[in-house]
Amino acid sequence: MEPEGSRLSRIVRDLRSTWPQLAISDILYKILALVILSPLTAALVRMLVSMSGRTVLADEDLLFFFLRPLGWLSLILIGGITLAIIGLEQAALMSIVLGERKGLQVDFWRALVFVGGRAWSVLQVTAMIVARGLVIAAPFLLLVGLTYKLLLTQHDINFYLAEKPPELIWALGIAAVLVAVLAILLARRLIGWAFSLPLVIFGGERPHAALQESRSMVSGNQRMIAQWLIGWVVASLVFSAGLTSLVLMVGGEVIPRLTGALPLFVVALGLTLLVWSLVNLVTTLVSAAVLAALIVDFYQTIGGSSQVLDAAQEEAASGTEPRALSFSRGFVLSLALVALIASAGVAFFMLERASIEDRVEITAHRGAAMHAPENTLAAVEVALEAATDWVEIDVQETADGEVVVLHDSDLKKVAGIDLKIWDATWEDLQEIDIGSFFSPDFRDQRVPKLEEVLALCRGRAGVVIELKYYGHQVRLEERVAEIVDRLGMASDIRVMSLDYDGLKRMKAVRPEWTTGILTSVVMGDLTRMDVDFLAVNSGMANRRFVNSSHRAGKEVFTWTVNDALGMSAMMDVGVDSIITDDPQLARDVLAYRADLNAVERLMVGLAVYFGGVKESPEDNA
Repeated sequence: MEPEGSRLSRIVRDLRSTWPQLAISDILYKILALVILSPLTAALVRMLVSMSGRTVLADEDLLFFFLRPLGWLSLILIGGITLAIIGLEQAALMSIVLGERKGLQVDFWRALVFVGGRAWSVLQVTAMIVARGLVIAAPFLLLVGLTYKLLLTQHDINFYLAEKPPELIWALGIAAVLVAVLAILLARRLIGWAFSLPLVIFGGERPHAALQESRSMVSGNQRMIAQWLIGWVVASLVFSAGLTSLVLMVGGEVIPRLTGALPLFVVALGLTLLVWSLVNLVTTLVSAAVLAALIVDFYQTIGGSSQVLDAAQEEAASGTEPRALSFSRGFVLSLALVALIASAGVAFFMLERASIEDRVEITAHRGAAMHAPENTLAAVEVALEAATDWVEIDVQETADGEVVVLHDSDLKKVAGIDLKIWDATWEDLQEIDIGSFFSPDFRDQRVPKLEEVLALCRGRAGVVIELKYYGHQVRLEERVAEIVDRLGMASDIRVMSLDYDGLKRMKAVRPEWTTGILTSVVMGDLTRMDVDFLAVNSGMANRRFVNSSHRAGKEVFTWTVNDALGMSAMMDVGVDSIITDDPQLARDVLAYRADLNAVERLMVGLAVYFGGVKESPEDNA
């Protein structure tokens, strides 16, 4: 076996001699993946979702979809294509490295053409890897589900998350052990399949045979390969984190000092963003190139065959000379000038996008749930005093047909009582204190009716009604409609739910009402759903999503945002409503931003990345 030091020196030598071709090949491949492969994958996702009878799948519907045969097929196809995109990129880089070792000087174009001709075989291999991984994972996922069923279904899940009883600790412990064992098994298998890609690309093996041959080649060397791959992961993370932190640290120190000089501010901002983008590009490139060189070295030293590569590259090498790359001083200066102009353009574009006027609304989540017990009249009153635009509440039906305001399926979290709402009457609920769990000051709080909350909000704020479905609803949509109509508040309410079928029933009852889907995970184009607004978690609410939603005529609500910088960031991307437990803080953020100019607003936005605003606008006044 080759000494470890010589392997590292060989890899360094490979990268030094081939880095221009590796860089261009990687960049071109990323462009091809963005322009061609990613849209094809998105089209496949839409086709698979449409086969389920829906245009989009979200949350529970998505889970149930993946539990069916079509869902498993979707996982294999989508996972295989995603892995194939990565595999083709790696294959192009490996062909350049291996060609260099054989003295054939493979350039970026030949590498892309060479690998492109074997794309179908690569897809077959990756689909097989995903399918076999799912087979391995299936019993573990089943055991995790069984653990959840046995330990965490007696009460509403929010009780377990809030109180953290022993059952939750046991369930998390069991799940952690199962996930750890699964991770070890999958890691061993993935290491065993490490040579399947070069065997197909360079050795001419059929996909199924490549997986078997790879495991045979790895046998006896698994620990050594695992050590090197772990080292690659750690080094990649440290390299990426180190460079990114350096850029952010410098940007965070320099940019705030230039807010008084607009030209310098624009240049510094643009250069920082440009360098940041380049750092991200370089770190991913270096990581991918090192992995390619590492796999090639293992492949050669352990005994891999490369007859197919020899024939293809020797034929290519017999033609024209490889594309040479030269970087003259004039070229470098020109490139620097272009970069400077581009960075200034980016900065001015961002300044233009930094709107002076905020048009966002504030929605108080379950009332002001940070300052009073959720979904109580006390929480609603606190939200109203904070001048919230909307109050968001959750509704469900009692045993005697009353529509009450409560989020969980039972009273375990808010009262410590194991009583399901559909088993309780209105009179039962009036005997139960649901405020003391938050503070003794709220011991008088009881589960309110929807009618009480609407009456409290009438003329002071709108109400967003979330329909809760636990499988025991009777006439929930009709009863909500009757109550709203009785109070004459149809123009002051919005209705949302996790359950799309429930929203469709609500629309059938009141077609003119504004409805929205509530979701955190989605497969397909969410903007195609027949709703008026999309209530998504803040991780989904980026500018691209907001813009596409607005083009589709849908508003975007984001939840649950409780920090000032997060609220400001959501305002920057243009969401229509921020759902928060702290409506007063949201109102304060709006007031603060109202006094900011475009540069100061941009600074607040950059604070998310640069570690906080160095000084407030008042300090600069």
